[in-house]
Amino acid sequence: MNSIARMAGRLFIWLCVIVPFSFSWPVFAAAVPPEVAAAAEEGLSPFLKVIPPPERENYGFAPGDDLEKAALGEPFPLYTITPQTLFNSASGSPVSSLISSAGSWFFPVLVNGEARNILTVDQMAGSWKAVAIGKAALARELQKVREQWPEAKGYEPKLVAVFQATAYFFTVPEKDDYNLTPLTFDGKGFDAGVPLEKGYAKTVELSRFIDKLKAAVEENILKNSF
Repeated sequence: MNSIARMAGRLFIWLCVIVPFSFSWPVFAAAVPPEVAAAAEEGLSPFLKVIPPPERENYGFAPGDDLEKAALGEPFPLYTITPQTLFNSASGSPVSSLISSAGSWFFPVLVNGEARNILTVDQMAGSWKAVAIGKAALARELQKVREQWPEAKGYEPKLVAVFQATAYFFTVPEKDDYNLTPLTFDGKGFDAGVPLEKGYAKTVELSRFIDKLKAAVEENILKNSF
């Protein structure tokens, strides 16, 4: 009995020390609400079926793609930075204090593992629905970001839209809380005035271009206020 009691004691100590520690490991993949995932699964096929064959390349599909093999990749919850939050921020503000949910999910549409476009899931009349398919250029850039900053190495890049600057960015919270890197499309994107690494090999600190971003947002708001 004494040996059994000692074993039980050791097991209790192991559970107290090891198990709580294991729960402190980070969860890298974004937790997708079941209703969001269901809406994407339900909406993919109907959207693909209404794309006329001559228009498929405009949606990012290659000539030989079999759309029957199209599948959904791991989605990006979309974040944004509102103008008021941006204007109230300081040069050294952490990115996590600036971003907020935009209320949409972007699901990459994959063919043979390659991102072709994005299926957007949003709330409509209180329920989640697939509402659009497209953004082929964005899909390709997001695949580059995930390849450079993979989940397997502990990264979970976040997609951020600054609507008033008509620009997309990404941030890698696991690297630090100050990076916000512009996404570029065929070499074009928000002109941060700083060099960008090919393939997004390095991130950019928001403090290096926050004043330019504020100016762009303010200009856009003034332009559309009349």
